[in-house]
Amino acid sequence: MAPAYGTARVAVGAILAGIVLALPARPASAAFPGANGRIVFVDRRYNDDGSVTDRLRSVRPDGTGRRTLLRAKGYPPLVPGPFLPRWAPDGRRIVLGFRGNVITVDGRGRHRRVIAPFDTVAHPSWAPDGRRLLFYLPNDRPNALFTMAVGGTRPRLMLGGLPGNPEVPMWSPSGGRVAFEIYTAGTPTLWTARTDGGGARPLVPGGARPAFSPDGGAIAFALFDRLWVMRADGSHARQLTAPAPGKVVHGVAFSPDGRFAVIARQRQVGAIGPSRLFVVRRRDGHERRLRVGGTAGSPDWQPLPRG
Repeated sequence: MAPAYGTARVAVGAILAGIVLALPARPASAAFPGANGRIVFVDRRYNDDGSVTDRLRSVRPDGTGRRTLLRAKGYPPLVPGPFLPRWAPDGRRIVLGFRGNVITVDGRGRHRRVIAPFDTVAHPSWAPDGRRLLFYLPNDRPNALFTMAVGGTRPRLMLGGLPGNPEVPMWSPSGGRVAFEIYTAGTPTLWTARTDGGGARPLVPGGARPAFSPDGGAIAFALFDRLWVMRADGSHARQLTAPAPGKVVHGVAFSPDGRFAVIARQRQVGAIGPSRLFVVRRRDGHERRLRVGGTAGSPDWQPLPRG
């Protein structure tokens, strides 16, 4: 499951001082690459013997048609289950961590292919061309971002010299930028950089789980208990969801048509609590809960080709 945030808190007004809180509701629909498919996520079941079963599942955006794609049983904290699933740009495959490896599967959990060990290729996501993966190396070369072909070729450095590991990295669909979070003293900061290895800079202290809009022009992100959206350059941010005291947003993904986002929101009970999925309308922040149980996290939204 996605890690919870640290206990540090920073005032939203101080974090976003100087940013104009006005963002166009949505760009022209022609800019978006696909229609809205299924939402993939990870959930957890607690077993009578003290073990847990983590499952990779998917559901239609209206909450119907639930499928279980993969499952793994283990004993906390060493659970080899599904971790951070990400749909490919064509919507045909999912990359994720599973049983100690990075793998790809199709939309029904079939045609499993091992790419690399998970401890050497962490938090993989897709390049816009669907032929490469973006990730960091937590052990051999930390504090840097790498790419490699989905076939498993030698990693290639994109940018290094960062002040921490660039976790949950995401590549802009327009191809020119990446976004990621770096933890310092238990608190994340949202960063962006160019894909040529330059221009790395922190944008939002406390910001995490960045997700680019399908046209690459905006970034949605978690800021403690709320979802925010800003332009990809860090300007014109606006709060999208209402305050939710005692909770934290720990998963964010845009819908392929750009009109919605899906988030995982977790109630903080000690270090971790129940987690649920919500579909949020980008225009006005209206929320609708997906009825998929109380331990769902790490959502991502499948793009379907138009036509």
